[in-house]
Amino acid sequence: MKETTAKPCLRCGACCKTYLFAYVQNSDIEVWKKEERGDILDLLEKAAPVWAGDRMVSANTGKHMKSCPFFKWDGEYGGCAIYEVRPRVCRDYHPGDNEMCPQFSSDVWRQILTGHNWWAFIDYP
Repeated sequence: MKETTAKPCLRCGACCKTYLFAYVQNSDIEVWKKEERGDILDLLEKAAPVWAGDRMVSANTGKHMKSCPFFKWDGEYGGCAIYEVRPRVCRDYHPGDNEMCPQFSSDVWRQILTGHNWWAFIDYP
């Protein structure tokens, strides 16, 4: 996939509402242990996110998880309460990376599809 121009984050929280926090890796957990971030580890254990076919739910309560528990909204902008130690999936995410983001464009989508050789199955306008 070719490089795209970096877009500024709108701080709308759309990516955080997809509950990316559910995709933490063992390396993230190791960082939080090393940093003694019991607050993060306790919440992750308490939330126990699992995929329920069409949404994330808590394995402990069965409740639908609507956003990352560390997403904070000040009434105008969103932010991450654990930004400095956020999971790898969040660090690797860039505005416009997927269709959930308002910065996403059809050009990015075409690059993704072309990069994966799926272009032959798409009828572009």
